[in-house]
Amino acid sequence: MHTDWQFFLKAEDAWESMFNATREAKKEILCEQYIIGNDPTGREYLEILMGKAREGLGVQMIVDMVGATISGFYFDNDLIRKIKDSGIKLVFWNPVKPWRIDTIFSWFFRDHRKLLVIDETIGFIGGVGFRRDMSEWRDTHLKVVGPVVEEMRHAFFEMWALANERKFFRRLRKRKHFARGFEFITNSPSISRRFIYETLAYEFSLAKKRILITTPYFIPDRKMSRLLRLASRKGVKVEILVPRHSNHAWVDMASRKTYKKLLEAGINIYAYDDAMLHAKSFVVDDRFASVGSFNFDSLSFNLNYEANVVSHQPLFVDQVAAYFEDDKTGAELVTDTNWNNRSLKEKVGGTLATLIKKFL
Repeated sequence: MHTDWQFFLKAEDAWESMFNATREAKKEILCEQYIIGNDPTGREYLEILMGKAREGLGVQMIVDMVGATISGFYFDNDLIRKIKDSGIKLVFWNPVKPWRIDTIFSWFFRDHRKLLVIDETIGFIGGVGFRRDMSEWRDTHLKVVGPVVEEMRHAFFEMWALANERKFFRRLRKRKHFARGFEFITNSPSISRRFIYETLAYEFSLAKKRILITTPYFIPDRKMSRLLRLASRKGVKVEILVPRHSNHAWVDMASRKTYKKLLEAGINIYAYDDAMLHAKSFVVDDRFASVGSFNFDSLSFNLNYEANVVSHQPLFVDQVAAYFEDDKTGAELVTDTNWNNRSLKEKVGGTLATLIKKFL
């Protein structure tokens, strides 16, 4: 069965499409989000959802507790009451409770997925949250219509069950392959359930021509760093696009601390300047591309629940690669010279940041 897709490179464009698709929903809306702001953008989308629930549609929401706290949503009791009174079924993922001190490590298990499924036929996935200050960020969000949406819907209900059972560290089972040419894959806080991580590692090991990585937060672990360096030394063009300054300074310093060995191996690293870069995409040769919520950092590798779409469709791969090449025109190549000329503050900060990089 054929799959159609559409990319959105700015949050505002993704919002417009998601808002319209939600307004046109006839039966069911499933929304899983890390960020829904208690601001004009977040409230506009919540009003649309509440309106659909009042019409009698089944509307279910999973919102990460930490993300909701950061965005000012979690403690607005009046807003939450209004949402539930409208008929929306709302659950917060993994509430942090001080008396759960015996399982304190599980506080770090966050639902970072950005998933929207409408009427079992339309799916959205990527890096876009619903918060006004993200409007001009360079992000990548994807709309899909086709068999892969069934996988997305299944994944939502699996997380819904875990959230309601309060079993925040139960393993997610491996995705079924429903869709030819497209696959929905996940990552979870279990060494045997890091499907996005292992898929990327496998594809990097097979690369013959190119590896293109776009990520807002770049903290490779030892395995990923080694795979990228080995690929480069075999003649594969390895290029990495990161923001010059992200919205997390400690992550930036930890990230730049990792550059030395990569630069020595001939890897090209580009610092993007045009806007806050929040896109997450991966390309290997002409046969593999992936987009979704998965960052190239310790949190996504080990602690977060993440979700990506993977495709081997040539046109899909070409599009993701073309966006990378276009973004490079707004970026500066990092050289040995400018890396070595970092300020003393930057160097000390990088050293300190590496001490906590497992949580960045």
